[in-house]
Amino acid sequence: MRCLKTKKIIGFFGGSKGWDDEKRQVSEENVIKTEQALRALIFSIDGSTHAFMTGGTDFGFEKIVHALTEERNAQLPPNKKIPVIGLMTLETHIDHGEVREGTISHAMLLKTGHGYATGWMQQGKGVNDIAQRYNAKLVIGAGGQVIDNMIIDAADRQVGKLQDRLLLIDGPEGASTSFARDRKFCEKYGISGVSYDDLRARAVPKPPLLQRAFDVVRGFLRPATNTDAKPEIDIAS
Repeated sequence: MRCLKTKKIIGFFGGSKGWDDEKRQVSEENVIKTEQALRALIFSIDGSTHAFMTGGTDFGFEKIVHALTEERNAQLPPNKKIPVIGLMTLETHIDHGEVREGTISHAMLLKTGHGYATGWMQQGKGVNDIAQRYNAKLVIGAGGQVIDNMIIDAADRQVGKLQDRLLLIDGPEGASTSFARDRKFCEKYGISGVSYDDLRARAVPKPPLLQRAFDVVRGFLRPATNTDAKPEIDIAS
């Protein structure tokens, strides 16, 4: 998949339940604060330099990411829209409304070991394989056992070691906050717990005025891309 090789990759993964359903686990206050922090980060980025990864399904934390990315892409010209790669398992029910049309531009079936990831409990290892291979940054929000496994697997591989590649949002109730507040764990593995303010501060600085003017001219000179194309399907190997 070309965009994995040519762009800076940020993966957004988190709890799929408890954000806006009847079994609320994340407080309404923390939902709002998470959305505000993610908005500052996502709206500082465009697809000329970055691509996103999510679990593909439109629930919980990733539903917030999808909505903000759609809103951001609506502001951008075709050549700067942010690609969103859905990293899925065989448990993903594409035809049952789990994957909302328009949220992802590419779909990838995760592979772990000698076979494909059959369920969500195997998602973490597949995601961390991709993160290591393409030097991706992972932003984690809340979560339960699936995210627990992803964080522990990343720590065992030292994905975040020295490079600040695994960012655990400290705030929304769930796995990311529990691990972010475990100081010994974070220090041992070089993992970063980030507050809402920290996440907002990681917004990508805008280029100088001259560079922005050059980008505008270059955008006019490039041929338009087909924004109505269906998502690409790929298999992680």
